[in-house]
Amino acid sequence: MDDDARDIELSAITAIYPELQLDENDPHKLSIELPVSLSKPVTVLFPAVTRPVPPPAPSQTPAPAPTAVVEVDSQALSNLPALQVNITLPDGYPQDKPPTVSISTSPSWISHDRLRTLEADVARLWEEIGRDQVIFTYIDDLQQASDDVFGLVDSTGTLEVAPDHKLALLDYDINAKRKAFEKETFQSEERHCLP
Repeated sequence: MDDDARDIELSAITAIYPELQLDENDPHKLSIELPVSLSKPVTVLFPAVTRPVPPPAPSQTPAPAPTAVVEVDSQALSNLPALQVNITLPDGYPQDKPPTVSISTSPSWISHDRLRTLEADVARLWEEIGRDQVIFTYIDDLQQASDDVFGLVDSTGTLEVAPDHKLALLDYDINAKRKAFEKETFQSEERHCLP
């Protein structure tokens, strides 16, 4: 009976999310790539290494002690690397056990702790809806959380990411914008070609 409930849910979910991939070796493992495309760009800070300020030239008047300068680069990005979400529906799901989830990003621009929190949300949602089928609710919850960048944006409206991920994030944003432009251009051309 548990297998039937899992199979029925997977059949419905794959109809809703055609991009969802089922594992060839385990029909109760699935994965989906969830884009993080923002309706309003977020300012991403890439703090650079601290460089010391050279001491002033010797002079007659005492100068204040030199301090370090922290260089910070910022970019407004609309697209951040997608979440790779892997879900397993264990024996006993949905009545007795919640799904298990593993989430990653490449590059890893989201902290390990935040990813673990997002993974644990599936069990919380499963409990909240009465220990029932939760995959649609969970994926929808992740998509909604991506709108505010999973709560990672600080009170000043910025997101801080390690500088070693800067090039990958900039490339991802540029490529996502290019793909969206090409898709829109193609659809526009198709509309013009229709009789």
